[in-house]
Amino acid sequence: MKIALEITPNLEPLFGTRDENLRLMEDSLGVRIDLRSDAVHVEGPDEGVTKVQRIFQDFEALRRQGVNPHNGELNGMLRLVVADPATTLRSLADSGKQRSAGSSPAPSTSANTSRPSSRTTWSSASGRPAPAKLISP
Repeated sequence: MKIALEITPNLEPLFGTRDENLRLMEDSLGVRIDLRSDAVHVEGPDEGVTKVQRIFQDFEALRRQGVNPHNGELNGMLRLVVADPATTLRSLADSGKQRSAGSSPAPSTSANTSRPSSRTTWSSASGRPAPAKLISP
């Protein structure tokens, strides 16, 4: 199967540093990806080409929603997407949003608990803790 995907504005982050994300898709999905001036040409087995097409579509949809993962994060997401046929870029981004929205904020500390009142130091000779010393702020 062979397809041509439209090059849309701000698509470059999907390619990765030195095209590492494109190589990941090529190696993992058994496809050949050629960047041309007018389009991205993808050739290979139907399943691999369809997966690459879905990745490009999901990336564009996420970008339009304001989701712009940095390269390290995107590469990690792509590794999961190419390894599991049921996983999509959009589903990973959505699950990340749910985790961050569902997490509770860290408890605030009061003035009394924000600084330590003592510190235990280790004696180098015996390996046992030395007596606690009061540290003034």
